[in-house]
Amino acid sequence: MDAFIDNHDTIAFLLKQEGLSEQFRFAGYLDPISLFVAFSPVLETSQTYADALDRGLIAMREDGRLDGILAQYGLVDWQKMN
Repeated sequence: MDAFIDNHDTIAFLLKQEGLSEQFRFAGYLDPISLFVAFSPVLETSQTYADALDRGLIAMREDGRLDGILAQYGLVDWQKMN
């Protein structure tokens, strides 16, 4: 196989996990798509969970924990990609 199309982050993680990162080269990228976390509007706890997620991500970004977690998967903070 000379090439295949897949999600960059998924493949980067799998290659890192298998120790194969150095054997492959990313040839290009398609336009990225946004991914979202959704909470049901009919559940009373949804806003509480959404707020907790927001606060947690902000705190982890500020103290560096988010970078550490993402690095384990070969990823970078999406807010630092621009």
